[in-house]
Amino acid sequence: MKFNRLLLASSSAIVLSAVGALADKNVALLNQSGDGNSALINQNGDNNTAGVHGNASKPNSEINQLGNDSDIDFLQQGDGNSIGTGDAFQQTGNRNAATVEQFGSGNEFTYMIQSGGGASSLANSLTIVQDGDTNRVKEVRQALSGGTDANAAVMNQVGDANTMGGRIRQQGSGNALNFLQTGSNNTIAPVNNVAGNFGIATSVHSVTQSGQDNAMNVEQDGSDNFMRAAQQHGDQNIMSLSVIGYENGQSPLTAGFSASSGAEDSSIWQVGSGNDAGLMINGSFNAYGIAQQGSGNSASGMSVIGDDNSVGVGQYGSTNIVYPVSITGDDNSLGFRQDGNGNTAGGSLNGNANLVKVNQTGSTNNATVTITGNGNGGGLGFGGSALITAGSLLSGYSTQSGDLNSTSLTITGDQNAFVLSSTGDDNEIIGTVNGSYNQAAVVQIGNNNTANFTQLGDGNNVGISQ
Repeated sequence: MKFNRLLLASSSAIVLSAVGALADKNVALLNQSGDGNSALINQNGDNNTAGVHGNASKPNSEINQLGNDSDIDFLQQGDGNSIGTGDAFQQTGNRNAATVEQFGSGNEFTYMIQSGGGASSLANSLTIVQDGDTNRVKEVRQALSGGTDANAAVMNQVGDANTMGGRIRQQGSGNALNFLQTGSNNTIAPVNNVAGNFGIATSVHSVTQSGQDNAMNVEQDGSDNFMRAAQQHGDQNIMSLSVIGYENGQSPLTAGFSASSGAEDSSIWQVGSGNDAGLMINGSFNAYGIAQQGSGNSASGMSVIGDDNSVGVGQYGSTNIVYPVSITGDDNSLGFRQDGNGNTAGGSLNGNANLVKVNQTGSTNNATVTITGNGNGGGLGFGGSALITAGSLLSGYSTQSGDLNSTSLTITGDQNAFVLSSTGDDNEIIGTVNGSYNQAAVVQIGNNNTANFTQLGDGNNVGISQ
C-alpha cells in the first residue's frame, strides 16, 4: 500500500500531480499567500485526499490561498477521493476562483469557504463537476461583504445516487447559485445537515440566487421527485419548498386551472424584491408552480396533502397576497393569477376532484373560495337560468377585473357548478352552497353592485346578472 504526502507553501504557480505507481492514498496540501497565485492538483487513483483538517500538531495541513486573484484547479480520477476534509479548503480574498473535477464513484467535495470584503471587493467563483455514482458535495460557503458583484457557484453531478448538501450558503450582494443533477436516485439535502435528512431520489435542474439578502431552502424526501427550477432575482426574497412523497413535480399543471397562473411546471420564480413563497407537499404525483414578478408579493404557507393534486400561483405586480391556500385530498386543481397591486386571494379544497381558478386583474381586490366535498367546479355544465347568465364562461372560475372588488364563495357538498365574475369597481359577491348538484352563475358589469345568494339542498339553479 502506497501513502504519499506532498506539502507546498508558496506565492507562485504550482502543478502537483500524483499518477502511476504512486496513485493511491496520496495526500496533497497547499498554502499560498499573496496575489495572483495559481495551483493545479491532479490525483489519479483511489482514496486520494487534497487537504485535511489542521490542528496544532499538524500545521499547514489544509488547502489555503490567501490573497486576491488566485486560482486553483483540482482533478481527481478514481474512486473514494476527497477534497477539503474537515474544514480544510479556504480561499480568502477577492476575485478568487476554484474549479473541481472528480471522475469516478464515492468521491467527496467535503468543505470549502470563499470569503472577501471591502468596498472594492469583487466576486469569487466555484465550479464543481462530479461524474460518476455515489458522489457528494457536502458544504460550500461564499461570503462577500461590502462589494457589489456576485459570488458564483455552479455544481454539476452526473450519475446515480449522488448527494448535494449539507450546506450550500451564499452571503453578500448579487449571489448566483446553480445546481444540476443528471441521473437517478440523486439527493438534495436540506440546508441544515442533521440526522434524517430529506432528499431521496430527487433531481434539481436550476437553483439560482442573484441579489442581496435572499433566502432559499429546498427539501425533497421520497423517490423521483422533480424540480425544474428555483430562481431568485432581486433583493430580500424568501423561498421555501418541502416535498415528501413520490414523483412530485413530474406532471404538468392542469390546463385551464392551475396552469392559468402562468407559472412554469415544477418551478418557483421570484423576480423583484421582498417576495415570499412557501409550499409544502406531502403526497405523490402532485404538480406545482409559483411565479412572482414585482415586489412585496406573498404566497407563503401553502400546503398540499394527498395525491395527483395541482397548485399554481402567478403574481404579477406588487404587494399581492395569496393566503391561506390548502388542498387536502386527491385529484384537485387550484390556480391563482393576480395582475395588479394589492390584491388578496385565498382558497381551500378539502375533498377530491375539485377544480378552481381565481383570476384578479386590477388593484385591491379580494377573493376567497372554500370547498368541502368532491367534484365541484371545473368540468361541470350549466342549465336553466345559470346557463343564460354564464354564457360562454366555464364552471370553476372566479374572476375580478377592476378595483376594490370582493368575492367570497363557500361550498359544502358534491358536483356543484359555479362561475363568479365582476367587471368594474367596488362590486361584491357572497355565495354559500350547502348541498349537491347545484348551479350558480353571477356576472356583474359596472360599479357598486352587490350579489348575495344561498343554496340549501340539491339541484338548485341560480343566475344573477347586473
